[in-house]
Amino acid sequence: MTTPTAIKQLLCEQWCADAVVFEDQGGLRLSLPMYEADGDAVTVWLRPELGGWVIADQGTTFMRLSYDMDLDLLDSGQRSKVLEAIFREEGIEDIGGNLTMTVQEGDLGHALLSFGRAIGRIGDIRLWNKSRVASTFYDDLAGELKRIAGVERVHADYVVPGMENTNDYPIDFYISGGANPLYV
Repeated sequence: MTTPTAIKQLLCEQWCADAVVFEDQGGLRLSLPMYEADGDAVTVWLRPELGGWVIADQGTTFMRLSYDMDLDLLDSGQRSKVLEAIFREEGIEDIGGNLTMTVQEGDLGHALLSFGRAIGRIGDIRLWNKSRVASTFYDDLAGELKRIAGVERVHADYVVPGMENTNDYPIDFYISGGANPLYV
């Protein structure tokens, strides 16, 4: 029979079995039962502090991100805003590339889950490459144009008839029905 107590016990056993703890650098190193995009466990370091702990990533989050993108892209624009929002929402501080969180003893379990979630969210920023962003931009633009002008009036990848080499230069969107052609 599946009871709430049995499920709680099962989850505690499985999560604790997957968590690995080592002594390291005057504190503890934990491999959490959460995984990076490459399949490695999320690793954090704990250092005792009066009444609680400092959780840190020792710079590994940005190191992993640097494998797939130029970290300078995080200094401005939307990536920067998203990164700052993650820090604010999860209670993370960036100290020279070392992500940290200070917590009270009784909040350690929840803080580790929050810290691991933040690492995963930050890692997802690597998905913001030019081809994905461009693709979603065109999808969003097409949706808005169809909403505003009507589906029947929006023509994607339009080739202007009667022009030389027109197949080499399709128009992203043509809005039909006006007195003059409207190309977007």
